Amino acid sequence: LIGDKGVAEVDSQDRGMRTCFVSSGMQTHNLGFMQEKKDKKGNEVRVGYGIESIADFVENLE
Repeated sequence: LIGDKGVAEVDSQDRGMRTCFVSSGMQTHNLGFMQEKKDKKGNEVRVGYGIESIADFVENLE
């Protein structure tokens, strides 16, 4: 997306998104690493491959 205040680009190869806006400068967002969502009861939960790998590590500690 290109506008008069910046650019946003989705890159499926790197699983991310890059933005460059006048207000915040250049940023790289990794959308799959962690997402905040609400479960069926309305509680906030975090999902994504970053959270899953950390949880897997903790569950496998001896």
